[in-house]
Amino acid sequence: MNSFRSESSNSPATGKGVTVHELLVVGLQLRSPFHMQATVADENRYAVGVRVCVHARRGPRAVSVLLRVIAALSLLWALILLCFKDLLIEAQQLSSLARALANGLGAGHLALAYMFWYGSRAPAEHRGAIYGAIILLVTKTANDLYGLLVLLPPGQALASLLDLVVSITLLVSVLESLPRTLAAPR
Repeated sequence: MNSFRSESSNSPATGKGVTVHELLVVGLQLRSPFHMQATVADENRYAVGVRVCVHARRGPRAVSVLLRVIAALSLLWALILLCFKDLLIEAQQLSSLARALANGLGAGHLALAYMFWYGSRAPAEHRGAIYGAIILLVTKTANDLYGLLVLLPPGQALASLLDLVVSITLLVSVLESLPRTLAAPR
């Protein structure tokens, strides 16, 4: 439920404090997802400009957007692993086994991208896509942390650090939106 900050503002016409709950909203202009500019009239019908802070609601629509972003990132990883691995990884590091594993991982990311895109149409109905995104982001976060702390030298850790930051950001956003998405009517 949207909540309004009910701060008092002095009406230029009456000089007395008017709270948001006492006002009749005449018109709203969306300035950003968190702030709206409202033109209101108090009980004496004088127009007053009031800034109203609306807390963002993260529900099924936000999860839908997040699932599409995760699908795009999975597609990007699939393209990198299937098409551009020879350009990004040195030839002596790519054995035939590493190539085969990279191709399999790229195909897996392609399937995940489709699953997340399909699940973004109706996230409350396709909970498996949401749970799959959470599992993917948690395992990517753990893998990136392991790579940063143990495996990679500092010069090669930038891509892993970037992937870690993106994974944690998306994971927190999905987890924050999850209760409202699952509580939404189907």
